[in-house]
Amino acid sequence: MKFYHSLPWLNNLCVILTCAVFNTTVVAQVDVELLLKSSASDTLVVKQLSQAADEIKFDNPSDAKRLSNEAISISSRLNYSKGLIFNYKLLGHINYQLQEYDAAIQEFQKCLEHAKKVNDSSSTTICYSNIGAIFYTPGVNNRALDYYLQALKYAEFSEKGVLYNNIGLIYFKEKKYDDALAYYTKSLEIKEELDDEMGEGIAYNNIGDVYKEMEKYDVATFYFKKSYAISIKIDDKEGAVFSLNNFGELEERKTN
Repeated sequence: MKFYHSLPWLNNLCVILTCAVFNTTVVAQVDVELLLKSSASDTLVVKQLSQAADEIKFDNPSDAKRLSNEAISISSRLNYSKGLIFNYKLLGHINYQLQEYDAAIQEFQKCLEHAKKVNDSSSTTICYSNIGAIFYTPGVNNRALDYYLQALKYAEFSEKGVLYNNIGLIYFKEKKYDDALAYYTKSLEIKEELDDEMGEGIAYNNIGDVYKEMEKYDVATFYFKKSYAISIKIDDKEGAVFSLNNFGELEERKTN
C-alpha cells in the first residue's frame, strides 16, 4: 500500500513570512539577545528568527525550537498572527520528527486556534491533516479519520486529492473495502484532473490493492499494470517496486 501520509503535510511548511535568506549556521549561533537589541523592527526580528528556525529544523532541532519559541514570544506581544501560525506549525513539525507526538499535537492545536481566527484555511488544513497523521502512526484510526474529515472542510481542490487518499487508507486498514475504493477513486479523479502522474500511479496502486483484498485478481492486475506503466514512464523506481511486489503477491494468492 502506497500513501501520502504525513510527509507531504508535515514538510509543507512554506515560509509564509517574507524575509531574507540567512546563513543558517551563523544565525543559529548568534545570541538571541543581540538580535533583539538590533535596530530591526519587532516583526522583522520575528521573520528572521522564524526563517532561521525553519532552515535548521532538521540539522539542529533544539536550536530551531529555541528560535521559534522566541519568535512566538514576540509575536504574542505584538498579536502578530502570521508569526504565531508559522511557528506553532513549525514546532509541531519539529516535535513530530523527534517522535514527541503529544507535544506535536499540542503545537498544531495552538496553530489551529490562531489560523481559524484569521481564516487561514491553508494552515488549518495542514494542521488538521498533520494531527490526523500523528494519530494514524500508532493506529488510532478513528481519531485520524476525524481530523482528516475536518481538514476536508478547509482544503483546496488539490489538497483534497491527498486527503481522500489518506481517508481511503484508513478504511482499507479497517477492511471497509467499499469505502476505501470510493475514496481512492475520488483521489484518482482529482489527480487525473491535475495531470499529476505520480498521484495517479499511487491511486491506481491503491485501487488495485483493494481489489486484491476483495479477491478480484483480474481487476487488481489491471490497476497494478496501469500503476506500473506510469512508474516506468516517470522513472519512479519506488512505484515500480510496489507494482512488481503486488504482481508477485497476486501470483502467490493464485498459488502460482
